[in-house]
Amino acid sequence: HITAVDTTPIQLAEAAHAAGCRGICLFMQPMDVLPHLPQFDIYTDRAARKAPDSMAAYECLVTAKVLHHRSSREDNLEAQRLVERATQLDPNYAHAHAWRGCIIGQAWTYNWRSDTAAAQVEVQRELQIALALALDDNDSDVHRILAAVHLVQNDFERAQYHQRRALSLNPNDDLIVVQQGEILTWLGEPDEGVEWILKAMRLNPYHPDRFWSHL
Repeated sequence: HITAVDTTPIQLAEAAHAAGCRGICLFMQPMDVLPHLPQFDIYTDRAARKAPDSMAAYECLVTAKVLHHRSSREDNLEAQRLVERATQLDPNYAHAHAWRGCIIGQAWTYNWRSDTAAAQVEVQRELQIALALALDDNDSDVHRILAAVHLVQNDFERAQYHQRRALSLNPNDDLIVVQQGEILTWLGEPDEGVEWILKAMRLNPYHPDRFWSHL
């Protein structure tokens, strides 16, 4: 691990390169440093309001998130393994349960699982656990994932409710912003949806490739 305190982006890049790192997880404002670190896979942690009890669980979750955004079947399988490990290491880690629901949901949405009914049940269970464990109702990522699940289920009223909550809690999260564009497109407002998607790309120039598929 590299813990950077009062460091510049160049110093951070040099330390990461010397340590043989391929990726960097940032706890600072990403737009302050992203232009200086093009050679690394950057992950900005939008992490849990409650810190995990296990650093190993946190590491599993961060890696699972990166794999999830690569959007391949193989990476999804590894992400599922890692995020399940995170929940085993720290059963009270709400954010890990939320992301387990998200990663299983990706497999369900892309038809990478034949047992779609069981996958839906697993997704709902993990999200309910996440909500129960959260300190309050203010975890934007949990609301983002719930909105995505309801969208796939064609429950547009609930999808919009959770999306509004997510957007109000974290209006500059690129994943939430791009999802706003996706939902607007599903609701027959593609022009406004495109503006949100382009905004998400501006917020995170190193966005996942899947952002392009929403245009």
